[in-house]
Amino acid sequence: MLAGVPGGALVAPADLVGRTLLVLEDAQRQWMCWPDWFRLNGVQMPKRVDQIVVNRYAQLLELAVLGQGVAIAWRHIIDGCLEQRLVVRATRESASNGGGYYALVPNDRARSTAARLFTHWLFEQVRLQTGIPLAHA
Repeated sequence: MLAGVPGGALVAPADLVGRTLLVLEDAQRQWMCWPDWFRLNGVQMPKRVDQIVVNRYAQLLELAVLGQGVAIAWRHIIDGCLEQRLVVRATRESASNGGGYYALVPNDRARSTAARLFTHWLFEQVRLQTGIPLAHA
């Protein structure tokens, strides 16, 4: 979660209702949207809110960096912006709609060296970022 919250103070999810919400609208993908984020955090979102709608994630982040509103963001994408203090977290709360990524490997034949190295690297990244070790197939 990103924001141009004055002083970088964390606020409660309900306090975000009155702020300008930056909205990513992409017909090709099912991103987390504000109504879902508020619902998952126990907040009733009003029918009318102040919002800016864009169709590119880079535009969304740029608007957040410029302090134009609050955006829903993914930590692994914005960690650098957070470290550089270009943006700040708006709230401690977060939300997930249960999506995920899967590594599918054939079990009827041997994997190539490239496939083995890639899955090993991928699983190591998960372990480093989450602390959860995954069994290598």
